[in-house]
Amino acid sequence: MIAQIVLAVFAAALIAQETDWVAAGNRAWDKGSPEEAAVDYAHALDARLRSGAPAKELLSLRVTLATAHLEAGEYREAEEVLQDAQKTAWGLGDGAARAELLNAWSALHVKLGQLSAAEAELQEARRMVVKLAKPEDVLPTVLHNLAAVQMRTGRYAEALSNERDALQIFGKTLPPDHPTMIRGWASLASLQYVMGQAREARSSMEQALASAEKTYGPKHPMLADLLESEAVILDKLKLKKEAKLARKRARKIRGGPAPASRDLTSSALEPMTPNVHLRSK
Repeated sequence: MIAQIVLAVFAAALIAQETDWVAAGNRAWDKGSPEEAAVDYAHALDARLRSGAPAKELLSLRVTLATAHLEAGEYREAEEVLQDAQKTAWGLGDGAARAELLNAWSALHVKLGQLSAAEAELQEARRMVVKLAKPEDVLPTVLHNLAAVQMRTGRYAEALSNERDALQIFGKTLPPDHPTMIRGWASLASLQYVMGQAREARSSMEQALASAEKTYGPKHPMLADLLESEAVILDKLKLKKEAKLARKRARKIRGGPAPASRDLTSSALEPMTPNVHLRSK
């Protein structure tokens, strides 16, 4: 009996430790440090494995960890984590879990330029998601990633429609200054720009900038990226003075000169994996 009590206390301690690591990873993510978040999520996964957590929970945390690796540019690590998740996902019989894993794979394949594979995974994920009782948990990230593929293959109108739908769904469940909303506004601005909707693009980019400054502070490198993108849009609108000020502010944040040019058509959309995992508890 005493041994059982000790084991129960030990398991509870492991779960508490894992919860703390997940919270730490979430905080690091919100600060714009995916490398730190990946380390924290890896600790959480280790604790959950040792406590004998259910396969579905392990899958969710692995997708979270893969997300952080992707954001940090650690593609090999992300692939290894997703391969581990793959071993158990198809035995779960859970459409949401399988769709989330497909979506995560698609994010990696977009990063690697394997667009055909990514689109096939996303189309399959979307077919699964629309059958769910709560498709909004996964659907917006699927739509965003599909928009990323469509933009890279020159299907701008389809991409714009999917990105708008994704942002609308995200807006129902996320606070306006959430990192995912910032990315969504910036992506929408880029698509509007390439579709010749420069004024709408400016409005969307200003929303992304305002939210990024609230979330990350006035000196974060992401702000410089957004300012340089805004300058391209302002150039299109022949607002040279405003464009010059945006570039000047970006240089000040970077502490050096901005890139010679910025192409909003080639790198506007970045894939993401389901945001819901970044708030695992």
